[in-house]
Amino acid sequence: MVLPHVFQKSPSGESLYYTWFSAMHTRVDLIFISREAESFYSNLTNLIHKRIFEIEQIANCFNPKTEISEVNRSAASRKVKITEELYQLLQCCIQSNFKTCGLFDITTDSKNFSSTTISQVALSEDREIFFGLPDIYLNLSGFLKGYALEEIHIILKNAGIHDALINMGNSSILGLGHQIGHTGWSVKLQNSGEEIILENECLTTSGNNSVQQLHIVNPLNGIFVTGKRSLSVVTTSGIEGEVLSTALLLANNFQRQQMAHEFQIKRIIHS
Repeated sequence: MVLPHVFQKSPSGESLYYTWFSAMHTRVDLIFISREAESFYSNLTNLIHKRIFEIEQIANCFNPKTEISEVNRSAASRKVKITEELYQLLQCCIQSNFKTCGLFDITTDSKNFSSTTISQVALSEDREIFFGLPDIYLNLSGFLKGYALEEIHIILKNAGIHDALINMGNSSILGLGHQIGHTGWSVKLQNSGEEIILENECLTTSGNNSVQQLHIVNPLNGIFVTGKRSLSVVTTSGIEGEVLSTALLLANNFQRQQMAHEFQIKRIIHS
């Protein structure tokens, strides 16, 4: 499969490959800089596209045919055996709930949700999951793009690509190495237009793009984030960035101090 792309080669021998496709309910933009041939980048893009598709087949709760959808349908009535990858994903999400004082929570879409709902998600060492209450619903949407960035990073490292920009919907961005003629990668925040330079870092943003948007709820009190505002965080990990951008947006000063002890936060930007 050859996805739409632009390929350019400089007189010095460096080549730039830019491509894009839709995945995870957003647009994914990829830029690679190296000295490789066009066919090399095309094959690399296909590997990335395939890996994102694999992640979606496991953890996209909006697709009834995925593994997480089967868990949501069945785990309240019986123990469900899950794959190693989903097991690791859910473990990370549960640990992140604890490390963020309960502000990152993948169970907020559950019927009759309370701040203790996630404690009713039981994972066993033999990779079985069971819900202690009916109508629990797991939604990993606020986590998967960060996980995908980490998986893409592994693919690029194995391919010997050190300079790249991965942009998933302008909300989850990974900048590796540098763009030609510059230090790092220059990206702009969507709400404020502020320029951020990424040097082997991730920029993750959560918030509302308009005053009408209501999609982030505080798990501790059930109150939605209102108004046009957002929070961006710079981290070295896409997963931690995804967790922190939501949790820090909801956090009070004490909760932020607690998270600062749990995570390596390089920069926080309010807009």
